Amino acid sequence: MKRLSLSIVFLATLVASAAAQSGSGVFAYFRDYNLIGNDYKFEALGVSCAKALANTTVEWRKKYGWTAYCTPHADLGEDICGQCISVTNTANGANEIVRVFDYDSCGVVQLDLDLHTSFAKIDDGNGVNVGHLVVDYEFVEPCDAVPIGPGETNVNATFAYFDVEKHNWSLSDAGVECASYLPDVSYEWLKKYGWTGYCGNVEQMPDACGKCLKVTNTETKEEVTVRIVDACGGDFHALNMDYDYAFKKIDGNNNGIRQGHLVVDYNFVECGDALENKNVHLLLPSK
Repeated sequence: MKRLSLSIVFLATLVASAAAQSGSGVFAYFRDYNLIGNDYKFEALGVSCAKALANTTVEWRKKYGWTAYCTPHADLGEDICGQCISVTNTANGANEIVRVFDYDSCGVVQLDLDLHTSFAKIDDGNGVNVGHLVVDYEFVEPCDAVPIGPGETNVNATFAYFDVEKHNWSLSDAGVECASYLPDVSYEWLKKYGWTGYCGNVEQMPDACGKCLKVTNTETKEEVTVRIVDACGGDFHALNMDYDYAFKKIDGNNNGIRQGHLVVDYNFVECGDALENKNVHLLLPSK
């Protein structure tokens, strides 16, 4: 399994300045993004975060209501995209978690909540009449991670023997690339999904560690969710899957083992576990 020549530094919180922010008595206006009518497509919606969140799925975009975040700190820019905010209507105490999909620069902090997915859920009826709510807000975690890359279609997935049982599901004993960056995960977490090497861009690897992929055999349509624990190189394959707990599960007709690879589609998906909100050690290419 290919080793990457990388130096280690620590990854600070994705948006430290934003995550620490909260406010009271802030105006929250409403805006109708017409999300359903536009099928949650950024190109139709024209939001500021379209580029930063281009790799996200429709399911991910639907998980929370939308908001624009308007702040004097224009330098936050795309760093704020995808972050979550807990918003409470001070008039009735109604609370909703919303996600930032749009941002702007203005003299004072204010929110522009999507009318249907955010604003209406906490409005007591007065807000839509006067044009705004008075709210308290706070950036919060957990908020699921932004996928680090787009999926791919009709790519090759090879297999390797990670010998997870022999190594008692230990990343370090298995000698995988992500061992140094996921030092505090539990045995149950390690066993939850089959393992795979990810052959994407080297610069994606630090953030890729621990993320999940849904992999589909294009021939049999069998699917499996796997977790990225290793890097791999070469132009031939996109994934290098553990044979016993990943590859074999979607090789129902044994064509993959016979030819040495499967042709698959894959997408980044939520793992449904706490690590999605944890920082990992960041790798930077050695100079």
